[in-house]
Amino acid sequence: MKTLRKLALISVAFVSVGMMATPAQADVKIGTVDFLTVFQQAPQGNTTLDALKAALKPQVNKLKTQQNALNDQLSTLERNAPTLSADDRKKQEDALAKQQDDFQQQVSALKDDENKKEQAAADAFETALENAITTVAKAGHYDLILNTQAAPYSADSMDVTTQVVANMKKAAS
Repeated sequence: MKTLRKLALISVAFVSVGMMATPAQADVKIGTVDFLTVFQQAPQGNTTLDALKAALKPQVNKLKTQQNALNDQLSTLERNAPTLSADDRKKQEDALAKQQDDFQQQVSALKDDENKKEQAAADAFETALENAITTVAKAGHYDLILNTQAAPYSADSMDVTTQVVANMKKAAS
């Protein structure tokens, strides 16, 4: 009898809560945005990374040339090693080892520089994306905007990706 009474009270409580929550849920406006599409279409995304890679290309080409020169020197040393005196061979090996160490430091420095610049571009993109989403959300009176990957399904009418891209293009101008 007590168990039945508890079940009745619990079910009344759930129905009451459900009735109170239903009108509030009806007023919630949710949108979705595809971050990958925004990244590909907004000037702060892919275009920025392409420009970064283009700016670093001369340094990369210079390092490739240095690597080829080091490989040539190593081949020459290996080819001439039998005819060199022990002292000459040791000097050339040491010089080549120093050049290789310098080369590795240059490669490391370039990678670090590239990573810093990519991180700065990613941070700038994230800030621009957040600002664009906030602007679209406020203009469209959205309560929540989700990444399309966070929702297994959403209606096309909820997609605000084109609005976000347009807002980011406008902000970049």
